[in-house]
Amino acid sequence: MSENFLERVWAYREEQIYPELFGELGPGIFTLDGGDFQNVFQRSPDPRWLFTGVFECPPCSKHADWVYVSSGLSNPWEQEEAADSPDQPSWLGIEFIFRTTEQGPWAIRLVQRIVAYEILLAHDQFEGFERLGFGDRVPLRGPIDPGSESALTHLLIAPPADFPKLFQLESGGVDFVQLVGISEAEAAFGRENGLDALIQLLADHDAYVITNPRRKSIV
Repeated sequence: MSENFLERVWAYREEQIYPELFGELGPGIFTLDGGDFQNVFQRSPDPRWLFTGVFECPPCSKHADWVYVSSGLSNPWEQEEAADSPDQPSWLGIEFIFRTTEQGPWAIRLVQRIVAYEILLAHDQFEGFERLGFGDRVPLRGPIDPGSESALTHLLIAPPADFPKLFQLESGGVDFVQLVGISEAEAAFGRENGLDALIQLLADHDAYVITNPRRKSIV
């Protein structure tokens, strides 16, 4: 792999695309460490995975909420040159967005955890489990903000709103995937009624796509 190609693609995402969409990228990227894989999932990471991380973007003229966006799931680690087609994904071909009313280390850790999980799913580390897709509801096994009394205990995997659904790198296409905090009852509503109905329910109560960890369950 050409380091110049990797670095060029990497820099374009973080120095061109992300600032244009999200404004300030905060104090820098919060990268994963081995504990994100070993302590939570009991898996050993490829060292390259530890270059993946999360930016904390404060409110600005582009958005009034806190935006936490992953960076690195689209690094072309095993690619030598430009993609043959825009439909070709750049590495895993996704990046996650989590939008919330509050700043907090919990939000960084939340996105890091999902990033680590997606990397492991993409590398067949959990037999019988496929990569995350729209409509999936990921149980957090506790409040979204650990130690709080938040009613939100799941993450909904959904399409973004207000931001583009995808962007293009020299190495291929990248989809944005939205993470939205929901309650157990809302997750059950989604299982029974489908993604579109759940999104509409959340939107009707100003709970899509910005997560307020202090809100009550809608159902």
